[in-house]
Amino acid sequence: MTDLNYHPFSLAQQQVLSYSPKAASLSSVACSIFMIQKILRDPSRKKKVYHRIILALSFHTTIFASMMFLGTWPMPKDSLTASYGAMGTDRTCTAQGFILAFESLTVAPLYLSLSLFSFLAVRNDFNETFLRKYEFWLHTLVYIIPLAAACIAIKQGFVNPGINICFIATVPIGCINDDSVECLHKYTGFNEYFRFCSSYLCVTLIVALSL
Repeated sequence: MTDLNYHPFSLAQQQVLSYSPKAASLSSVACSIFMIQKILRDPSRKKKVYHRIILALSFHTTIFASMMFLGTWPMPKDSLTASYGAMGTDRTCTAQGFILAFESLTVAPLYLSLSLFSFLAVRNDFNETFLRKYEFWLHTLVYIIPLAAACIAIKQGFVNPGINICFIATVPIGCINDDSVECLHKYTGFNEYFRFCSSYLCVTLIVALSL
């Protein structure tokens, strides 16, 4: 690997970006684990659709926040865009990026599922008999797009060291939209992929908030 480093921030800025998400991530993990054990220890809660959605949401939030806590650690230390604290390999970076891509697109529709549940529960006088008929499909459909998107990101080489995590990024960072910087790869369809994922997240969250 070359000694050149194309990271857009100074060492001091990289240190701030490396450490700043860790406290919030730990807090999120702790709260999510608390919710998980609270539901699993109470048989009455496990029988309710609402609590099963919360359980799934807490599980995926735990994984997402754990990956955010790792931050720059999984990045290859000899990468062109390696950030402060990088001590991983290409495989650890790919694993973190895949999980974050999958979880970021999974958590949003789970919030939508929670909003949809609340809407339908009110319309059906909180009778869960109606809701249970569609619960399996609700949980199944949530994972289709995130899993497909995460697999495409790996296949197309879109998962790379970013600013402070391995995620959807180019090498060097932002090169695809900067004519003065040459990308190391072609990244065919990168902008279209990024726009689709961003639109999916925005629409999902907007609909969830509007219900």
